[in-house]
Amino acid sequence: MTTRHTTFDLDLGSEPAVAVCGDWHGNTGAALQTIKHAVRTGADVIVQAGDFGYGWDRGKYVRKVSAEAERLRIPVLFVDGNHENFDRLYEQPVREDGQREVAPWVFHIPRGTVWQWGQVVFMGAGGGYSVDKLYRVPGVSWWPQETINGEELARCVSAGKVDVLITHDAGAGWSIPGTHRTADLFPVEEIERSEKHRARVREIMDAVKPRLALHGHYHTRYELELVSGTVVVGLADDSSVDTPDMHMFRINTDATFDTQFPAKNAA
Repeated sequence: MTTRHTTFDLDLGSEPAVAVCGDWHGNTGAALQTIKHAVRTGADVIVQAGDFGYGWDRGKYVRKVSAEAERLRIPVLFVDGNHENFDRLYEQPVREDGQREVAPWVFHIPRGTVWQWGQVVFMGAGGGYSVDKLYRVPGVSWWPQETINGEELARCVSAGKVDVLITHDAGAGWSIPGTHRTADLFPVEEIERSEKHRARVREIMDAVKPRLALHGHYHTRYELELVSGTVVVGLADDSSVDTPDMHMFRINTDATFDTQFPAKNAA
């Protein structure tokens, strides 16, 4: 399947500063606070790492995010998480340039989209598994499109090398801090299915060999370096917006890109 390449023609300048943020969950206050903080830190564009919260209300949340993004002149892009209303999201067409504009200044990044800002090549690959789906209602609070399917996986792994991979779920092969405290709350088979989805994300990572991989989903901030040299950054969610270093990671897309993150303990 053909990889989607886009220029994301957003008038960002030649080497924009990028703020990557964790889950927002449709939390208007947290989203607006994060947008303001990103602008204060000099970011030119925001990429939100899934569970944006699209389509859960009648559009009020997205309209407020759109208005604030336009007011502060900073585009907001997001990969999808497992908690989006995919029926409503996929009603929005993907433009010829690869973008899905859901509101003015707000864009969804389809899975497997590759783009370049400055000297840095990015890929977005949303999707995650809901271990609590037994307690959710199909088409109301859970959607089967939440996970990366085979066609999307093929698109991602065929993309070639990228510098930054932004996903919602984490790759497999390492323990995520804090997950042991909640594992007993869900059926074993659901945890196993979640791990299989992590294996798909790891397959993407191994294929595109990013220098930096950022994800949300687990609501906790941590960093580690894989033996491959990929630095993994997990981002905290909207409950941590008052401590921006937990919720946000800034990326420079100029020649300083590779000096921005120190090596961590190998995993």
